[in-house]
Amino acid sequence: MLKRESKYELLRIVAMLMIVAFHAYSQLDTYDPYSKPYILIKWTAGNSWNKFVAVCLGSWGLTGVGCFFLLSASFLTRRNSFSIKKCILIILQTVFWSVLITILAVLFHTFEGSNDIEPVKYIMKSIILPFVDVNVYWYIIAYLFMYLLSPFMNQILAVMDMEIYKRFIIVLTIIVPVYSTLTNGSSITASNLALAVYYYILYSYLQRTSPEVFIKKYAGSVFVATVVFVTLSHLLVYHYGWQDIFVGKLCERFSIFQIIAAVALFYIFERISCGYYWFINIIASGTLGVYLIHENPNLKFFLWNRIINLDYFYSKRYFAIVYITSVILVFCVGVTLDLARKYTFEAAFKKVLKLFDNHFGKIDDFINCRRND
Repeated sequence: MLKRESKYELLRIVAMLMIVAFHAYSQLDTYDPYSKPYILIKWTAGNSWNKFVAVCLGSWGLTGVGCFFLLSASFLTRRNSFSIKKCILIILQTVFWSVLITILAVLFHTFEGSNDIEPVKYIMKSIILPFVDVNVYWYIIAYLFMYLLSPFMNQILAVMDMEIYKRFIIVLTIIVPVYSTLTNGSSITASNLALAVYYYILYSYLQRTSPEVFIKKYAGSVFVATVVFVTLSHLLVYHYGWQDIFVGKLCERFSIFQIIAAVALFYIFERISCGYYWFINIIASGTLGVYLIHENPNLKFFLWNRIINLDYFYSKRYFAIVYITSVILVFCVGVTLDLARKYTFEAAFKKVLKLFDNHFGKIDDFINCRRND
C-alpha cells in the first residue's frame, strides 16, 4: 500500500482543528432553542479580548474545508483511482454516526422537541437524512459527487491547452467565488458541488504551472495577509452590524478570500520536507469522523452549549484557554471514537464488501474510463 507523506496528513489535522474551532465559534452566534425568548449571544456578552480571540481562532473553518478539497484533488488528479468501495465505506461511516447519535439523542432527550417525536421513525429517518438534507453534512455530499466526477475531469483537464485552461480558470473564478462573494450566497453559482469542483479544477491547473507562480512562491505572505484582512473585516462586520454589506461576504463559504487562504495554506505545507510518520497518519485517518460526530445536528448545540457550555465562559477572563482546550478535546475524543469504529465495525464491513469485489471492479472500470478490449 502506498504510504502518504505525513505533511499532507498533518495539514488534514490542522484543517479539522480549524473546522472544529469555527463550529465552536458559530455556536456563540446561535439562538438558544432551550430559552424563550431566544437570545443572541456572540456580541452581547464577553469582553473585547474574548471577542478578538473568538474571531481570530474561529473564522477559518471554511479555509479548512478548502484544504480538504485540495488534499482530495492532490491525490485524485494523479491517477484515475475511483473506488465504489471507498464511497460505500464513507456512506456507512456517515450512517453509523448519524444513527448512533440520533439514538442517543432520543434516549437522553438532548434536542428540542424530543418528547414529541416518534423515536423509531426519527431514527430511521437519520439513515437517509445526511444525504438528502444539505444542511446536515454538506461536505460529504459535495465530496462524494466530486469524487464520482474526478476521473472524467482528469480526462478532460489532461488534454486542455494551458492558455485555454488559464482563461477557463479566470472565467470560473468570476462565476463561482467572485460572483458569490459580491452577491447573495444562495445564488445558482454558489452550490456546494460547484465549490468542490472549482477547488479540484483550480488545483489541477496550479500543479501544471511554474513554482514561481505568486501564490506558490509567496504562500506564507499571502496566507498571513489574507488572515489579517479577513479577521479585521470580520471584526468590523459584527462590531458595526454590517452582516448584509459586502464585507460580510468575505467570511462565507464561497468567499474568494477563504479560497485564497486555503490555497496558500496548502502550498505552505506542500513545501515542507516531511517523511512518513505512522502516528500522524493514523490520527489524520480519524478526522472525517470528528466532523461527522461534532457537527451532527442532534449533538452540536448540546455539545457546545450544554456539555462544554462555551456561552458561560464567554464572559470570563479565561475564555481563550477554555475555547482552545475545548476544540482540542473535541478533536481528540472524535478521533478516538472514530478510530475505534474503524478498527471494529469498518473492519467487519470490509470483509463483507470483499465478497463483491468482482462487481465493484466493473463499476470502478466504468467510472475510471477503463476500456475492456
